[in-house]
Amino acid sequence: MKSKQSIIIIITFILFLCPLVIYFGKQKTFSESENRVLQTRPNLNSEAYMNKDFQSEQDRYLSDQFPFRNSLVTLKTKLDYLSGKRYFHDVYIGKNDQMFEDFKPFDDEQITQLKERLQTFLEGYQDLNTSMLLVPNAISLQKDNLPSLAKPLDQEVVIQRFLEGLNVDYAPKLSELLKEHDQEYLYYHTDHHWTSLNAYYVYQAFALQNGFTSPQYTNYYISDNFIGTLASKSGYPISQPDQIQIYVGDDQTHYTISYVEEKKKTVSFYDESKLSTKDQYAAFMGGNFARVDIATDSESEQRLLIFKDSYANAFVPFLAPHYEKIVMIDPRYYFGDVHQLIQDEGITDLLFLYNANTFFGDTSLNDYLAP
Repeated sequence: MKSKQSIIIIITFILFLCPLVIYFGKQKTFSESENRVLQTRPNLNSEAYMNKDFQSEQDRYLSDQFPFRNSLVTLKTKLDYLSGKRYFHDVYIGKNDQMFEDFKPFDDEQITQLKERLQTFLEGYQDLNTSMLLVPNAISLQKDNLPSLAKPLDQEVVIQRFLEGLNVDYAPKLSELLKEHDQEYLYYHTDHHWTSLNAYYVYQAFALQNGFTSPQYTNYYISDNFIGTLASKSGYPISQPDQIQIYVGDDQTHYTISYVEEKKKTVSFYDESKLSTKDQYAAFMGGNFARVDIATDSESEQRLLIFKDSYANAFVPFLAPHYEKIVMIDPRYYFGDVHQLIQDEGITDLLFLYNANTFFGDTSLNDYLAP
């Protein structure tokens, strides 16, 4: 009887002590495994305590700072997987442990509004060469590798419906282009991005459409231990990390890459320092920035403006030899006047390059194109 009482007392003490240790102990500000900023300790005062947000911030803080949190999350995921679950935090675990980000577009009304705003924008630049590369995600192109009971929304239908009647010179059905390669390493298995191989296949089609002569490329491995965002998001333990390759052409073009708001320059498309961080995909172009200018010594007189998400970071190195200048803007971070930018930079070509999940799930482009 005494032993039971002792156990109860110890458990009660631990339950009482644990929140105090969490609250007043050393804080973690970032989770490498989840690749996100953690909730820090909310300010504790009478004014904050009366605030409705205080309790929710405190709950997130206790959850994020809980001892052995990562181990407990992994353990729960393992147990759920053994019980037959294959869907964790919007991520499917498919064949050979390949991970698929679920496709959750915004509603039809917002998609229609985005198309109308894009059409209006394009109508003002009918004298420019315009293209849209709307890249399908793994959940669409490699759906045969999904778990057997997965029934995601048909991404290909949404893409094709959007592209129908769009006033651009070139908007290929990339799912048809890539279908013959669908069992190749087109997407990282632990991350939501496409691989350089996938980007290369799309570049070949783009080059053919535009009459570009492609350099000869050699591919190199720069990482064999990449564990991406889907692994972090799902909490599923990884047995085989991804590999990252880059493609280097034999052309002699020289580049100057300018990160405009950061006021820094480089001559390389790749930032090797990112390979020692959690987000190794950021090795391409150093990550995402509001505006990046790429000046070249190419003999071309064409100047390209790209509206982009992170998929463009692995694609732009292929484009660079074919343009005098490339300007990339990311509407998630760029708020300048694009019409003035087109005029000032003498833009001759426009390219919208997005993956479908971001294009139909992030409102930044829609907001940016708003009148």
